[in-house]
Amino acid sequence: MGIMSSLRRRAAVVAAAVCAGALALTGCTAFNNSDDGTADGNGASATTQTFQPSGGKPTATLSIASGSENKEVATAIQKAADQSNVAVTMHYMGSLEIMNALKAGGQNYDAVWPASSMWISMGDAKHIVKDAASTSTTPIVFGIAKSKAVKLGWADDSGATKPVSTADILAAVSDGKLTFSMTSATQSNSGASAYLAFMTALRGGDGPLTEADLADDQLKTSVTKLLSGVDRSSGSSDCCSPGSASGWPAAECPA
Repeated sequence: MGIMSSLRRRAAVVAAAVCAGALALTGCTAFNNSDDGTADGNGASATTQTFQPSGGKPTATLSIASGSENKEVATAIQKAADQSNVAVTMHYMGSLEIMNALKAGGQNYDAVWPASSMWISMGDAKHIVKDAASTSTTPIVFGIAKSKAVKLGWADDSGATKPVSTADILAAVSDGKLTFSMTSATQSNSGASAYLAFMTALRGGDGPLTEADLADDQLKTSVTKLLSGVDRSSGSSDCCSPGSASGWPAAECPA
């Protein structure tokens, strides 16, 4: 028991060093000292990447269920692996998959690192998350081409813009002047975040959404009308990656 407790304490320390906001789980394997063949060296597959410490054989391996967004902080993860002499295996997956892993008891992951804490709130029904911290704030951006903004009167030819509200976007959609692409609200963090942001903005006022808001027929009508402007949807924000028809890298890609 003393050894396991020590391992779990070290897992928490390494998790903090690696991602400062990875959520340490209990009831999971603390460490896996064997090589599972996921990747060689610091290799990576489409869904898994292992960071080996540069100082030699790792003393342990930390397994993290992670959102794909965290590929952007690979340098920081490698630095933490070097400093701790602990290998880190990142299992990249969608937000819904991370939520389901939590519902299943954490499976064999030592920590989870989703794109938003709401996936923890919805998935951690068994209360296995014992330590959590925020690493960053990632706003959802509604991007629009300059030519479209000028046509809608939201910008002039120089590119100078005026403030645009969600009500303005709703009006443009209602008039048939604007369509956009959006990731799925039931499969993607960016889609769910955008959906909740739209609802909150159209409701107005301060504070989080309430059950009364969700039952409000006028709000339902407004959100339904706004989302009628979606002409393409995907389970991943890659739907708008560079090289697609729109060429927009954001979650929402106006047509």
